[in-house]
Amino acid sequence: MEDSIIKIKLVLEDKSEKQTDISVPSSCLNINDDFVEQLFGMKFTDNKIINCNIVLAANNLAVNIENYSLTEVINISGFFNSPSKVSTFKSRGTNVHIVNQEINILQLDCQKILLAESCVKQFDIGLFEHNMALRKVSEGKKDISTTYKMKEVDIRDCTITKLRTFIECNYINIQESILETISFYTGFGSSLLATIKKMKIWNNVDIKTCEVSCKIEEVTIEDSIVTTMIAKERSIFGKIETNNTQVMNAHGFNKSKFSEFNMEMWQLISKSAESSNNSSLRAEANYQITKNMYKEEKGINKIIGVLFDFCTGYGYKPLRIIKTFIVLTISSGAISVARLLVMGKSINYLKILQLSVAAIAGQQGLELKDGFQFWIYNIEYCIGVILFAMFVNALYVRYNG
Repeated sequence: MEDSIIKIKLVLEDKSEKQTDISVPSSCLNINDDFVEQLFGMKFTDNKIINCNIVLAANNLAVNIENYSLTEVINISGFFNSPSKVSTFKSRGTNVHIVNQEINILQLDCQKILLAESCVKQFDIGLFEHNMALRKVSEGKKDISTTYKMKEVDIRDCTITKLRTFIECNYINIQESILETISFYTGFGSSLLATIKKMKIWNNVDIKTCEVSCKIEEVTIEDSIVTTMIAKERSIFGKIETNNTQVMNAHGFNKSKFSEFNMEMWQLISKSAESSNNSSLRAEANYQITKNMYKEEKGINKIIGVLFDFCTGYGYKPLRIIKTFIVLTISSGAISVARLLVMGKSINYLKILQLSVAAIAGQQGLELKDGFQFWIYNIEYCIGVILFAMFVNALYVRYNG
């Protein structure tokens, strides 16, 4: 087995640089304060390190960063023309920027993470601290969070087979990446719900399966594809916005998952209801989607939208037609009454009501041959025919499938 080649470069407070190259014959590299100080043969108490860069040409190397405090961040990169294959990469307590690495298992428990231009089979964030918290729960401690509190995760131009998070986080950014499975866990063994404040998925991200079982206050998905999105039992969503994005399948979404609603949320509910054959929820979601679409219209299209909503709820609430028929009957009768009042003639309200009801069924011709009321009731009949057709279409739309 070939040795792993490592190049370490330090930038100090006085702007001086320290650099060394080492060859690691073993399969494990432990990075800590003692390792760095012994490697360079000096302490960094007076002239502190402000930047630590490590270039790896790893050959099935296991990297473990623990008990390191010389810098807040360690930058890990690969040689330009040499592949770097890491079997296991772990960092506990030290922020890392990892670029151009092929990693089998990546486990990070730190406040800030940058992963770019890398290929990872399994990526776990907060797993170590989660397991430590589970031990406390098993020892009898109650009402404690079992997720790791951190600040930021940034993933760019990566291919990840499986990503699992056991974290509370301020911001998650994913861009130009392919992820087979991504799971946001709230932390097992705890009744406390983990919260991700903001997550942005954008710029040609392809996610096959996304599972959420925590609270996400704000999600933005742009120019990306999510094949399947799953809302687990404990998931809660604040605000979801999508732009030029396809979420092809959804499961587990219902009204209780959201604190506020927009078209994107109703689309997720509709897809989820379709997958679970919940026709009632699907109809309500599709109604809300169509209603939001007509809000953007102007002029005659907006007026038509209001009429469609009033008559049949855009086809998703067919029983509204009963209300519409009642309004039509009363309106045509009121026009006839108003005309008779103007003419000073006596009014038989019961007869006018009977004629107005009969007009919808096309029976007014038995009583009226011509004149004003004849045309009023004929118009009512024509409108009634249109409403009946809308009702039949609404039944099909509402209960189809």
